[in-house]
Amino acid sequence: MLLQQVCPGKTCASLQSIHSVSYESRRYVLYAATDSVVICDASFKPIQILFLQGDSKEEQNQVVSALVMSEYDGKIAVTTNHHVLIYAPSKPPASGEKIKSWVLCATLECKHVTSLAWRNDGHLLTGSCHLTLWCQSGMWTKLWEKRQGASVDLIQFTPDGKLFASMAKNDRLVKVWYQQEDSTTDFGFFYLPHPRAVSNFSWRKEKTNSASRDSHINVLFTMARDGICRIWSPLMLLQPESMSICAIIDPNQWLVSQQQSSNTQYPIHALDGMEFAMAVEYAASKTVDKNNDANSIRLRKLKDLVRDTSDLFFQIQGDGSMIIWGIQNLGQVPQRLPRVLLVLRISQSVTPLESSFFMRNIIAYHDTTLARSRGQQSRIKDIVKDHRQLCFTSLGDLGDVSLWKLKTPRFGHRVAAGLVEIGSLPIGTRNVQLVTPSWEGGSFMVYDGQQITLYTADQDAQCSRTLDLPDYDPNFPLTLLDSFEIPYLVTVDGTAGKTTDVAWRRFILGFSPKDNTVFTWQRDESKGGTPILFSKDNLPLFETTHAVTVESFAGTLPKSLHSTHVNVFATYSKAQANISYWECGHDFHNHQGERIWQRAERIPTKENLKFFQCGANGKLALGKSY
Repeated sequence: MLLQQVCPGKTCASLQSIHSVSYESRRYVLYAATDSVVICDASFKPIQILFLQGDSKEEQNQVVSALVMSEYDGKIAVTTNHHVLIYAPSKPPASGEKIKSWVLCATLECKHVTSLAWRNDGHLLTGSCHLTLWCQSGMWTKLWEKRQGASVDLIQFTPDGKLFASMAKNDRLVKVWYQQEDSTTDFGFFYLPHPRAVSNFSWRKEKTNSASRDSHINVLFTMARDGICRIWSPLMLLQPESMSICAIIDPNQWLVSQQQSSNTQYPIHALDGMEFAMAVEYAASKTVDKNNDANSIRLRKLKDLVRDTSDLFFQIQGDGSMIIWGIQNLGQVPQRLPRVLLVLRISQSVTPLESSFFMRNIIAYHDTTLARSRGQQSRIKDIVKDHRQLCFTSLGDLGDVSLWKLKTPRFGHRVAAGLVEIGSLPIGTRNVQLVTPSWEGGSFMVYDGQQITLYTADQDAQCSRTLDLPDYDPNFPLTLLDSFEIPYLVTVDGTAGKTTDVAWRRFILGFSPKDNTVFTWQRDESKGGTPILFSKDNLPLFETTHAVTVESFAGTLPKSLHSTHVNVFATYSKAQANISYWECGHDFHNHQGERIWQRAERIPTKENLKFFQCGANGKLALGKSY
C-alpha cells in the first residue's frame, strides 16, 4: 500500500505543549501529542516525529508537558515523567537550510518537570518543585537550583537573557528573577502581584537592533483571570530589579468591546512586533510600484501603524469579533509614558464556534517560507549591476545569489529610495563562480565552471532554472560574465500617427583569458527570446590579468543613442602594463560570426596595479599594492 497521509495526533493542553522558533532563517513549529513530539515547518508540513517511549526507557505511558527549541543551536528539550530529553540536529545545517532530523544527545535525570526555557547562550532552565539551571561543558551539569513552594507552570527568559519570569498554576504572583551582582550562579527575585490568578505571560521581543544591549528595556506582558492585560517595565533603566505597571488593557473600559462576565474571560494576545513588521514590509515590497490601488493604500496605512504603534494586542470575543489595541512609546529610550489606543474592531472576524480556539495559548508568526532571508545569507563578495540600472545581483561567499531591483516608490508627496529583493538562489544550489542580471530585470545568469544557466524569478521571489546558454565550451573558463543592451530607434504607429521609440537588443558576454576568447550570445526574438551564440571572438594575444565591465555599480549613464559604438568591458594586462577598453558597434548585430570587438582606448599603468574598477561614464578607479 502507498502512504497517503500522516496524522500525528492532537496537541496536549499545557501552556508549553506548542512552541515556534526561527532558527537560521527557518521557521519551525513543534507540538506535543501525548508521548511524541511533532516537528513541522512554517506551512505545517511534518519534518520528523520524535517518539519518546524508546528514548526515555520509561515503561508507563507518559504525557509531554513542555517542549522548547533553542534559537542558539537548534537543540530541542522535551519533558517526560522522570527525564528531560535533549535532541540535537543530526548534522549542522548550512546557513538558510532546513534541519532534516534530530537525534537524542543527552538525558537529564529530573522528575516531574513541567516547564522549560532556553537562554540565549545555550543554558537550559527546568521548572518543577525546583528551578534548575543547566549548562553543557561536555556533560550537562547543574549551575544553580532553588526550591519552589509550588510546581512551576511556566518559565521564560527575556530576549537578552538577563531576566527570567516564572509562575505556578493558579498563582496570583509572577516571580521575576535576576542575577545577583556578586555572583554568576545565584539569582534573586521580586514579585509582580495580580488581583486574580495569572493565566499566561510573555516577554516583549526586541523591536530593533539599533539599541545596545545595555539600553534595551525588558517589558513583560501578563494576562490574569480578571480579563485584564498588564504591561510591566522597569522603574529605572539600569536597575531591572524592580518593575511596575506602565499600561493596562481592560476590555470593559472600551465601548466597542463586549462586556465580560466574571465566569467568561476572553484572553488578550500579544502580537510579535517583529513578525508583524516583517509581514507588512514583505507585502508592501510586492506592490511598491502600484501606488494608487486599494491594496497599496491599505499597506501604506499598515506601515504607518507599524512605525507609530509597533506593539499590538488582539482579543477574539464570544460573538467572533476581533478587537485590536496598540501601545505607543513602549520600551523606548529615554523612557516615555506608554499610551494605549484602540486600533480596529472587526465584526465577525471568525464564527462564534471558532472563538473558543482563541481561549488557549496563541502563537502568531509570519510565514517566512514566502519571504525567507530578505537579504544575503552569507557575506557579500561581489555586486554586479545591469547597464540600465534596473537591478543588480549580489553574490555571497558561500554561493548564494540575491537579485535586487532599484525602485523609487512615491507615497503621496514623498519619494523614498526603494530596494526590493525579487529573487534568490540559496546556498548549495550551484557552485556559483560568476553571476549577472539579464534582460528584463526579473532574471539572472549563473556560471558554475561548466555551463551558464538562466534563472527566472516568479512573483514570490522563488527562482527556477529556465535554460542553459548553448554552445559554450567549458574548456574556456570565464573570468567575466556580463549582460548588456544596445539601444536603437523604432517607428511606432499610434492613434496620433507615427512616433519614435527606443528598443533594445540584448546580449550576454563571457570573457575567458584562454586565448583572450569572448563569447557573445544574443537573444533571438524571432525564436521566442531563446539565446543563440552570436560570436566567438579572440582579442589580440596578450596575457590578461583582470577583466571588468565598463559600467558598474557607481551610478553610470549609458552612452547617447547617437553614439556609433558602446564600451562594454575593459581588460588589464600586467605584461603590457595597460588597461584596454573594448567596444562594439551599434550595428554589430548585422555582422554575426565576424570580428566585432575593437579596442577603444589604451591607458598605461604601473606594474604594481592590484585591481581596477570602472565607474560612472567610464571613470576608472585603480588599486595598487605598495
